[in-house]
Amino acid sequence: MKKILVVGDLHGGSVWALSPPKYMTKHGNAFPQNEIQKHLWKNWRKFLDVVEKRQYDTLILNGDNIDGPAYRDRGRCLMSSDMEDQVTNSATILEELIKRGGFGEAYVLSGTDYHTSIQQDNEAQLAKYIDAEYVGLGPFDFKVEDVSINVSHGTGSTYWYRGTKMDKIGFAMQLNIAGGGLYDSRYIVRSHLHFRGALEYEHQSIFVVPCWQAQTDYMRKKDPLKMIPNIGSMELTIDGKEVSHRFFSYPHPPRPLKRIEGVYLGDDARKMTREERRQRIRELEEVQKNRKI
Repeated sequence: MKKILVVGDLHGGSVWALSPPKYMTKHGNAFPQNEIQKHLWKNWRKFLDVVEKRQYDTLILNGDNIDGPAYRDRGRCLMSSDMEDQVTNSATILEELIKRGGFGEAYVLSGTDYHTSIQQDNEAQLAKYIDAEYVGLGPFDFKVEDVSINVSHGTGSTYWYRGTKMDKIGFAMQLNIAGGGLYDSRYIVRSHLHFRGALEYEHQSIFVVPCWQAQTDYMRKKDPLKMIPNIGSMELTIDGKEVSHRFFSYPHPPRPLKRIEGVYLGDDARKMTREERRQRIRELEEVQKNRKI
């Protein structure tokens, strides 16, 4: 019997994702945890306790292990835009996981180019830091016991009904098998979509691994209600030809309320006339305008 732990979408370096309590960049800049990261870290510690009790043969890090350059929002939600800082951040997070899980082997897969910059080999660098084997982009067939498990970070996205996306992945595999393609696995593991999912048929099972990044501003912009990530990881147990799965799930962090930017008139405003208040607003707005310049 073999036990595999699959961890995906750490997004190290993101202000919405896991980060150690005392994260320090190579230039000596300290980044304390924000409220979301404190919540994620508390549940990560609970997860580590579970991992230590269960013990595993194999660890698969299934892509998007760092957040990358984030060029679309100019790195606005990064703790550091330096890719080496992000790799070090994720390596620090993973060191204790590997130590406590008893893994005999560990593999790192690449995620999307947007997040992990394949050209810079960031996830290959992460694999070296944690003494793991860098698999690459995938898909990759892991031969375990008497079964083959097809693992890839995954592509595409989903917006509403999640089973549709998983069905499309499974149908693509069936077409591949029928055409004598490169892969031949009845068990398929994907990440990337940031939700937890399992779709099982008699001759095929498709799993989607949850993530360790909270809802980002991008997700809120797309749809705040439909794009709420599932936090956690997944375990696969292989016994001969039998495969069973277990999800480790944790609550999503609450969104911290952001202060609404505006003009604060002070308590004296209650004693002003309407025209005096308007004049005060104009004065304060002029001050703010000059500050921006």
